[in-house]
Amino acid sequence: MTRWDKGVDFEYMYSLLLRNVSSRSRPLKSRCYDSVLLIQLRNGARISEAVRA
Repeated sequence: MTRWDKGVDFEYMYSLLLRNVSSRSRPLKSRCYDSVLLIQLRNGARISEAVRA
C-alpha cells in the first residue's frame, strides 16, 4: 500500500522549512523554493497553486 504523503514527518519538515525560510545566510532563491514547499506542506497545495500563492 502506498501512502499519499510518502511517510513525511510533518513536524520535522515544517520546522526545517520554517528555519530555512527564516535564515538570512541562505541565498534568496533557495529561500523562495523553501517558501513554496512550506505552502505545499501546510495547505496540501499542488506546485502550481503554491507558486501562485
